[in-house]
Amino acid sequence: MKYLLLVHHDEAAFEKLGKEQQQQMLAESIALTHQLHARGQYLSASPLV
Repeated sequence: MKYLLLVHHDEAAFEKLGKEQQQQMLAESIALTHQLHARGQYLSASPLV
């Protein structure tokens, strides 16, 4: 069985955050990707345009 994980954020609100908080959020997202990949649960990613 496969699932889709959709991550969505308000770009305007994200830009209002401090750089440190932005970097922390991005680091958490990357860490999740690495965890899923290590368990063989990560297939691919692509931005929606």
